[in-house]
Amino acid sequence: QMHETVAECMIFANHWLAKKLFQSFPSCALLRHHPSPEEDRFSTLCIAAAAKGYSIDTSSNYSLAQSLNMANDPQDIHVNKVLRMLATHTMVQAKYFSTGSLDRDQFYHYGLGLDLYTHFTSPIRRYADLIVHRQLLRALEEQLLSDIVIPSNTELAELCQ
Repeated sequence: QMHETVAECMIFANHWLAKKLFQSFPSCALLRHHPSPEEDRFSTLCIAAAAKGYSIDTSSNYSLAQSLNMANDPQDIHVNKVLRMLATHTMVQAKYFSTGSLDRDQFYHYGLGLDLYTHFTSPIRRYADLIVHRQLLRALEEQLLSDIVIPSNTELAELCQ
């Protein structure tokens, strides 16, 4: 349970920071986009769930999560785990992007159900987090840290590839 609490706090921090960066740098904030899966990718999941008597609603990320929460078989604890693995396989990989390179309605993170998201909490593991840290410093201390260079939209787009 402690691990889940820490993970939730990290997600909240990453979400909050994404909002701050987008507010400060509307055309060049480094965020993370997780698009919705194509509807046809859910067929295996829906067939497997139906075989066990469950119905999976894939109309939104919230309805998918609710359906998976309801698909619990007390006689077979592995059913829910398998269905969740199948749901994970439907997902498209999340990607970094610069806010100047996508329309605003594409900024969302499907898997987390958030409108804005970035990576901030692991600068030792990810270069993207370092860029985000630099953007935050610049946003918080515009005049004191004016020598920190914030990559342009084009430079961020190249780094995201």
